[in-house]
Amino acid sequence: MFGISYFFFKKKERNSKIQVHIGSLDQNGYAEVSSMAYRVGIAESSVVKDLHRLIDKRFFYQGHLVENDTIFLVNDELYSTTSLVRKVVGKGILKKKNLNLIKN
Repeated sequence: MFGISYFFFKKKERNSKIQVHIGSLDQNGYAEVSSMAYRVGIAESSVVKDLHRLIDKRFFYQGHLVENDTIFLVNDELYSTTSLVRKVVGKGILKKKNLNLIKN
């Protein structure tokens, strides 16, 4: 009897964590871990551990933690876009002049 109730308790706890983390995401599927921790009311390290665990268990099938586990991205499209921007900025292709041309 204890084993069955423990199983359902853990399942309910896991589902509530998923719902809390989904609720703290931005509309675009992007969230900073610090803002998620603030909204949920737990430490950032706990949020990072939870997200790693949820990604490993495939609850967030395409989830990615980037920039030293400070930003959580929900899907591969956002991840590829941010990695492309980081590569371009890292190579120095975008200079101040180029940014001014793009704005105008």
